[in-house]
Amino acid sequence: MLYYLLYPLRNLISGFNVFRYITFRTAWAALTALVISFILGPWLIERMRQIKLGQFIREEGPKSHQQKAGTPTMGGILINIAILIPTLLWADVMNPPNGQREVHDAIPRRARGRPGDRVSAKHS
Repeated sequence: MLYYLLYPLRNLISGFNVFRYITFRTAWAALTALVISFILGPWLIERMRQIKLGQFIREEGPKSHQQKAGTPTMGGILINIAILIPTLLWADVMNPPNGQREVHDAIPRRARGRPGDRVSAKHS
């Protein structure tokens, strides 16, 4: 999205020409993901604790694992958000062979709902 907003301005300001380089966009996407996870991480963890979405530890397990009781277990949500948003912001999504692949690769298989993943998640 930012590519389509800022790259056309290269005729006015030559510095915007860097948006055509995938290495530039990748570096900024990584920094964007880092900032998103730093900002959303503490809020999301606290929110999960409030709704009691924590890890259950069996009593017959090792004593060292008992201290993990109540630890939020939905960190994948934060990872998915921190990957998907920068991908949509910085990728050239209209480039048919690469853009669609970038968005498709940014969404983990479990989020896309492959049946095999659901079965393996139930048995693990």
